[in-house]
Amino acid sequence: MLASRLSSRASDIRSVGAVAIVGVVVVGLLTVGLGSPPASASSPAPAPTPTWTQLSPATSPPARYGASIAYDPATGNTVLFGGFNSSGALGGTWTWNGTTWKKLSPATSPSARYGASIAFNPATGNVVLFGG
Repeated sequence: MLASRLSSRASDIRSVGAVAIVGVVVVGLLTVGLGSPPASASSPAPAPTPTWTQLSPATSPPARYGASIAYDPATGNTVLFGGFNSSGALGGTWTWNGTTWKKLSPATSPSARYGASIAFNPATGNVVLFGG
């Protein structure tokens, strides 16, 4: 079920006009956690210190810049599209579920591009790509 939702969401990416630039470089992954909650709610505790953890998933998108990335709360995944590297403009769609990257192969997809913007549209429940 989750796989079919991911595939259907990736095919919902639409190209609709130029607006802003979102830049992302994918060369590794880091996550941040805020540690454990305070032991006692009766006394204020200092805010937890964020900690970064480098992840090494088995599969990752190639390094790039100028990619578009947005969180899709409908699937609980982060969607990455396009970008640019030494090979030129990229057009792949990837999702990150917090643990694993997955390359999607939707039946239709926008053309390769970089410098586009991407956002979740709560009115339609779709991720929308524009510009680039």
